[in-house]
Amino acid sequence: MLSADSAFRSNFHVEGVLHYCVANVPGAVPRTSTFALTSATLPYALKLANNGLQAAVAKDEGLKPGVNTYAGKLTYEAVAVSQNKSTRRWMNCCDERYR
Repeated sequence: MLSADSAFRSNFHVEGVLHYCVANVPGAVPRTSTFALTSATLPYALKLANNGLQAAVAKDEGLKPGVNTYAGKLTYEAVAVSQNKSTRRWMNCCDERYR
């Protein structure tokens, strides 16, 4: 299999889809990659800044998977499983009774 930091054999097919995988490509075009990252993330940052965490997540379901912890509780199951910890559902963590 391909190592993410290797340019050797960086093209490969999986399920009929051609993939190109070299982790340091953004470093070759830092200005362009910065604009791309900012364009993708700024709308979320603005929603959080303008609405606060709870309201922003309530209005945009796309934000919920990005919340890994809240009020000292793990809210994202994959993170909890990887750490052998229990998890609380996001909305339960927002409830004052669970703080």
